[in-house]
Amino acid sequence: MSVSPFIIVVGADQYLREITANKAETAAKKQLPEAQIRQADAQEITVSQFIELTSATLFNPQSIVNITNLQAAEEKTVEVMVKYCKKALSNPQEYSIVIAQHEGGVKGKKILTQLEKAGAYISHIPDLKKDDAKINYAIAIFEAHKQSIQLEAARQLVAVLGNSTGELTSMCNQLCNDFPQGQITVQQVNQYVTQNAHVTSFTVCDYALAGNMRQAIIALRFALEQGVDVTALIGAFASQIRQLITVQACLNHEISRSQVKMPQWLMDKQARRLQGWTSQGFSRCMQVLAWADEQSKSSQGDKQYALECCVQAMATKGRSVRHTQELFA
Repeated sequence: MSVSPFIIVVGADQYLREITANKAETAAKKQLPEAQIRQADAQEITVSQFIELTSATLFNPQSIVNITNLQAAEEKTVEVMVKYCKKALSNPQEYSIVIAQHEGGVKGKKILTQLEKAGAYISHIPDLKKDDAKINYAIAIFEAHKQSIQLEAARQLVAVLGNSTGELTSMCNQLCNDFPQGQITVQQVNQYVTQNAHVTSFTVCDYALAGNMRQAIIALRFALEQGVDVTALIGAFASQIRQLITVQACLNHEISRSQVKMPQWLMDKQARRLQGWTSQGFSRCMQVLAWADEQSKSSQGDKQYALECCVQAMATKGRSVRHTQELFA
């Protein structure tokens, strides 16, 4: 099957957009093995530059042109692109292949419509803004490897790596390679995320909020050895406690479900952790976190000790702290 002479990859996720564009480039290279690959930014190129990029040279009659930021192209440049697309589709063997990336959304929507009407092939990538979509994306990676993953394990991956599609994809592929047999479990996921310096803070929280202080301290010290920022750790701790407080407020009918602003699965997970927590426990825990934040920013503060105090406070649901008594005087 021949590659369309004008391909547009549309979607907000930069990683998926670039991966899809790279796959299109690989296919185009197979079709035009001698073609020169050229790069351009649509918000910078002029009409004459686009014509030059797609025109034949002395050594290469055709090129593969990768264009980013299509949504920001100038109106006159778009007009030339539309004309080029129509001509290329009528006789693709004589024209270069254009692979453009469009971020989707409202900006540049007219550009997309014009080129689609001209016959451009549109490739829409998944929208991974919501956690449910990210979970389905992760599960699909395992299915592509003819493997499976526990739903809770997929949720755990998204909870710690969902902000980076690239990292999430890499971790899924790594798990598939290392555990080719059987279903991927939460334990296997946790084993791997604790080896990743970027996500260890979430693992520390999981151990602490489960009451497993020993494992939480081990994970914390590993994080510090890996160079995880102390402020980031404290921020992750505080975020988890705020989620618990928010869910508790919802269950007490103090706020509505819509005000919680978290997916149902995460709300359910935090609700299961609430047993044993009290308002006083939350208050004491937040005070410890505030104190630890001050210690982390002080040149004389013992950062590791302060973080371990946070872990103890979370693991004991705010009932036990082991730092300066004056904090609660």
